[in-house]
Amino acid sequence: MIKTNIFNVTRLIFIMTAIIVGFRKGSEHKEKIGESASVFIHPNFVDTMGDFMDYKVAAVKKIRQNNYKIAILKEKLGENKCEATIENLKPLDELEKINIDLNFRIQQYKDATPEKWLEFKHHFNKDINKIGKSISEMALNSNSANY
Repeated sequence: MIKTNIFNVTRLIFIMTAIIVGFRKGSEHKEKIGESASVFIHPNFVDTMGDFMDYKVAAVKKIRQNNYKIAILKEKLGENKCEATIENLKPLDELEKINIDLNFRIQQYKDATPEKWLEFKHHFNKDINKIGKSISEMALNSNSANY
């Protein structure tokens, strides 16, 4: 896991360096041939990618914690084989699907503009907080049902 993260960070740094060097050479070439167009790199571009990598690590950790909590709740509820308990497993299945979707979204996110990143982060935070709250509520309900 750590080797994979180190590899991804190293790969990202290499790609970012290649992009920045490429943009610089491209703008030099344009100046040489007399074009008036220039290449614009957003000043927060590199900071945003660093923030994204830190956020992604934390988000994946939270998603794994959610998976663990869901598995524990399923195990607890699965001990009783009554109909009411089986019905309580359906919302957990839905939470599990949402959690899988969150993992897919964070793994597939590639837009590097600061504005898009902030928008993605806002919506992702809302979704991950919502699933965390739902898991906590189900845990409380399952504990109160056992007493």
